[in-house]
Amino acid sequence: MSTEIQKRAPGEIQRIEPTSLLEAVMREVRNPDTDPARLREFLEIGERLEARQAKAMYNEAFADLKRELPVIDKRGVVLNKAGKVQFKYARYDDLHRAISPLLLKFGFSTSFDFEEPDAGRLTCVLHLRHRGGHQEDFRWTLPAMGQNQFVSNLQNAAAARSFGKRCVLIDALDILTEDSDSDGRPVAPPESVTMDQIALIEDICAACEEKEPNFTARFRKWVKLEMKAEKLGDLFQGEQLDAVMEALSKGKAKLGVK
Repeated sequence: MSTEIQKRAPGEIQRIEPTSLLEAVMREVRNPDTDPARLREFLEIGERLEARQAKAMYNEAFADLKRELPVIDKRGVVLNKAGKVQFKYARYDDLHRAISPLLLKFGFSTSFDFEEPDAGRLTCVLHLRHRGGHQEDFRWTLPAMGQNQFVSNLQNAAAARSFGKRCVLIDALDILTEDSDSDGRPVAPPESVTMDQIALIEDICAACEEKEPNFTARFRKWVKLEMKAEKLGDLFQGEQLDAVMEALSKGKAKLGVK
């Protein structure tokens, strides 16, 4: 793009022929003889031109990124009470590992913020920045806490935030996900309960045992029959653990254990 700007200097009119409008603006800004009012105008014009140029660079890089984004396997598994797969999902860890090299390749970086638009709701905000200077923000609103009443508030809050990051990232980049066994590959095994969760179950059983001497034996028999688990360590995260904790909660209430 070629243009020219008349630049007033004491006693003369100087003509310049820059290669771009932005270059013309920058020459005027660097000129010590430019009128202050005109300087402000040129600065505003320069800022708008830089923003427009940064947006164009962002759009071009985003289009290139989209062409190389992979389809992400749904390796996360949620089981029902019978231990069967209820549904599968793409895990955030898998998303992060798959797209991070591509984001770096095309000059993008990501960060997350969280807002609370009203009581009981959480908005996850994804900031997608390009090295050219332009940034786009994407939002995903969800319940502020997870629904598992048998873990701590901190764990429920962490689960909600992880879920929000996963959803907003998939939505912003329009990432496709598919069942990981759709091409004959096996589904990744679900995550087992942690040692802390096993310890919590055993503590509740011990407390109930003081009120009902055969409580632990009866509970373990129920776990074996209903959950198909020979021992507590064979239980899985998700609905299996929820069902176990719900049963313990009802047992505590019935026996008056706090």
